[in-house]
Amino acid sequence: MITQEEAVNTADRAQPGQKSRQKRSEKRRKPAWTDRILWRLKRQPQTRPFTPNVPVTHFSLSLKSYISHMMYSISDHKPVTGTFDLELKPLMTVPLITMIPDGLCTMENDMLVSYSSTPNFHSSSWDWIGLYKVGMRHVNDYVSYVWARDNQISFSDNLNQVYMNISNIPETEDQFLLCYYSNNLNSVVGISKPFKIPLRFFLKEEEPLGETQQVLSQDGSE
Repeated sequence: MITQEEAVNTADRAQPGQKSRQKRSEKRRKPAWTDRILWRLKRQPQTRPFTPNVPVTHFSLSLKSYISHMMYSISDHKPVTGTFDLELKPLMTVPLITMIPDGLCTMENDMLVSYSSTPNFHSSSWDWIGLYKVGMRHVNDYVSYVWARDNQISFSDNLNQVYMNISNIPETEDQFLLCYYSNNLNSVVGISKPFKIPLRFFLKEEEPLGETQQVLSQDGSE
């Protein structure tokens, strides 16, 4: 005996080889990718109630391109990509460290580096100075480095000098710059102006012939 409810359900069933007549939600789909790029600027807390403050911007952000990738077909939402120009502005007008590359010292393969610090800068034994090629992308992209205190050769009133080994740097005409990394602040606090290392310092002086080589040379000439 078939009840009325079972009869209704039976009528809604599809026959073999036919599509179901049941209504299905048209929103059944895979999780959609984002088609928005959102950003916001954090505003400073208000000093007085009902008095909006103009946010102090330490960076400027501008959108250069916005592209929707329509070739993807696994979702009805298409992914988008954007290209931005981000310009960071310094939080302090006076740098804590001023780097001065003095050039190459008389000691072989060593470059003399001078730097001065502000009176309120607290250095650490873990501070270091890195030598970078212009265009570096990360603080660990250095080609050489030195611990600021380990290789210190002289210091006076807020003026320090250290030497850095550059013997392992391949010959290049690229420009370099120096960065002082503060361990306490976990940040770069001083950057030098770009400079070049003269090519003559990449040329190795020919070693004089030893006594054995001189004898062999003389024997070969006879």
